[in-house]
Amino acid sequence: MRPSAHSVLNRSDGIKRSRHHKWVKHFFRDKIVWDFDPARFIEAVWNFRFSDIPTPPLRGRAKTSSSSYRLHKDHIEAFMREKTERGSYRSLVNMGNSLLEQLFGPQSSPTARRRPRKLPARFRIRDKAFQEGYTKDMVDLGFSTVTNKIKPRWDFEAAYMEVKKTRYYPYWTGDGPRPIVFDSALQTGKRKRHEERSDDEPSPKRACTPISEEPHEGEQQDDDDGNWVAQTGPAVASPDHGRDLTNNEAQLVRYMNNLMSANVRSFGIGWLIEDDAMRLCYGDRMGIVLTEKFRFIDGDRELFLLTVAAMGSASPHGMGIFPDLHFQQNDDGESFLHKYAGAQLRVTARQPDREELENFEFNVQVGARRVYTEFGTVGRGTSVIPIVATPDTATYKAFGKEKLVAKVSWPHARRRAEDSLIIAVRRGLKDRKPAYLRHVVDLKCSVTRNIEDMGLPRHAMGLDLEEEDVRVSRTLILKSYRRLEEVGSVEGFKQIYIHVVRAHHWVWVTSHILHRDISTNNIMWFFDGKEIIGVLCDWDLAEERIDGRVPSTRAMERIAEGGSSAPPRWEGTKSGRSARSAPAEGSQEIKSTDPLKKPRYRTGTGPFMALDLLRDGPPPFHLYRHDLESLFYLLAYACAVYDPENNKFGHLVAWEHETLSAILTSKRIFLQSGEQYDKLFENAHPSFKPLSTRTPTSKRGWLARLAYHFNRIERIGQTVTFMCGEGDFGPTAEDDMIVNLRDSREQEITYEKFMDILGAPYDV
Repeated sequence: MRPSAHSVLNRSDGIKRSRHHKWVKHFFRDKIVWDFDPARFIEAVWNFRFSDIPTPPLRGRAKTSSSSYRLHKDHIEAFMREKTERGSYRSLVNMGNSLLEQLFGPQSSPTARRRPRKLPARFRIRDKAFQEGYTKDMVDLGFSTVTNKIKPRWDFEAAYMEVKKTRYYPYWTGDGPRPIVFDSALQTGKRKRHEERSDDEPSPKRACTPISEEPHEGEQQDDDDGNWVAQTGPAVASPDHGRDLTNNEAQLVRYMNNLMSANVRSFGIGWLIEDDAMRLCYGDRMGIVLTEKFRFIDGDRELFLLTVAAMGSASPHGMGIFPDLHFQQNDDGESFLHKYAGAQLRVTARQPDREELENFEFNVQVGARRVYTEFGTVGRGTSVIPIVATPDTATYKAFGKEKLVAKVSWPHARRRAEDSLIIAVRRGLKDRKPAYLRHVVDLKCSVTRNIEDMGLPRHAMGLDLEEEDVRVSRTLILKSYRRLEEVGSVEGFKQIYIHVVRAHHWVWVTSHILHRDISTNNIMWFFDGKEIIGVLCDWDLAEERIDGRVPSTRAMERIAEGGSSAPPRWEGTKSGRSARSAPAEGSQEIKSTDPLKKPRYRTGTGPFMALDLLRDGPPPFHLYRHDLESLFYLLAYACAVYDPENNKFGHLVAWEHETLSAILTSKRIFLQSGEQYDKLFENAHPSFKPLSTRTPTSKRGWLARLAYHFNRIERIGQTVTFMCGEGDFGPTAEDDMIVNLRDSREQEITYEKFMDILGAPYDV
């Protein structure tokens, strides 16, 4: 079990650079493929080879001849002589844009005198904080259609460049690196060498380093004529899952986190320039790929041209924008990636009650709501896009003017699909408790595709993933709801809360499905006339079992790593010996008896998780009462930090920690210390204080009365642990005393007791 990047890094002071940097160096040590061959990288990402470079080059301000590409001597000289990093930005931008003009013609030229581009981006100096980003990182250079007259946004950057300058040559006049001429005839032989492939070439490994000091494939070598030739094969390498990132590499990955957390992206592209050496970086929801270094000004100059030509030829989708998201084009088919207005989502998907796939067309509606993407590169990377059906289409006939959202995510391939869980939940309610259908998210249509279907460059690179690391792309079209924090009053919050607690229970009764990820992000609402209706959303971590004994993914992780699969001593059964139940009849979920095919960890929301699920050691089965405990912590969180006047949740610093064990300690102290309990709510909004009131007893609020029961659950568990740890003279797990304690622990809080405290009926 692993907290999300956002939950680990985000604090009351935001996502601080130092905290982000440290986390990246730790988290990504085993998530990077190192030293991938640059030419193969470019072919895999953009399907572009040396033979695709246009010839002859177009005339532009660079004054090229008709048969060669050239980096201007003045640009190289300015870069080599420059001492400071910032001072080198202009010469680097000039190099890149000069090549773009030679390849495609100046963008200001008439169409007849240039080659139209699908994305007419240029290299631009950034060096400033971006609008609406998660962090205040200032990337050095960008590749974008957004000019420097407008404050940039990560949403509309096609790629980014990080520059490090440690060496300079103040008297450089041409000695050393030469002005670089790319001669078409000279490149012919080199292209053939780059493009040759061997069917039995080994694929690069994750986190790998060279094992030989001999020149390896992909390293600089000379041909028979003394010209430098880049080999096409990958470096000879061995797995090294502990390779540390340098500070420069960690900074590059930090920027990838920012890029992948804006707009809706399947992958992202970055450059790392260290003096006259360069590497390309690719990131997707499964990890990072870094190429070998190449000397872009001198010995490996043709690779620099190949990179610029490939990026200059790419579409927004070729630069990583989600392939179903389409931005406005001009008459030449060029997309200016600078705003969401006019963008469309075109998806082929299936409605819940139909077998056949259909084409749907939606307009992106960014106004009161923005396009949201979860922070981080690796993981589910959930994006939410506000949409409506495009008028005068079959989609409009199906959905009319209803406000919708598209939820795009990258869950583990082996996890049961969220759309199938929503369908099962709604089917169970429809058959037995239809009144609760409006309290569960309404699915309109959905589609799931693997990385090959998506044309993900990782697949073209031939990189193998362990089965439990493979992710799929899933798009759900859902009814649009309002976020919990928008309710704006304690009375509205209480009504939503009661609705969700009750609906959660009846989902469990009718379909044996537990949500397992209760948080403020997953509870929403809407108006039905003037009535506020609470809705339970985001079922992507739900599981189905008959008796409530859902194996947590931490159990899968422990088994996969060779640990014990036995349940912990706190398991709430008569005998203490539990057997996993078979799924409900008709269930299509992955069987728990095949643990290696389950993901080894889950992305959780630590502040809302039950204490049992935060402990080290063998994890328990996920029980119904664990979700009740999550609902309790959600209530505590809202009471402590919700500001109904400004419609926002603050930060509960006491529960913000990088490790689950630290969160466990803080929450246990909250339950067991009246002083710490009161301190948590000392800054609560006045309208919410009655919910958390602890004294006098006669005026205890919801929260204090619930806390009494969850505190008893924790103390009984500690008693059982202590008694079972007394060695040969203590009771065994089967002794009546222990069995009775466990039974009393499991009966300490029930749905009925919970609803009695809320003063709400069990059913409506």
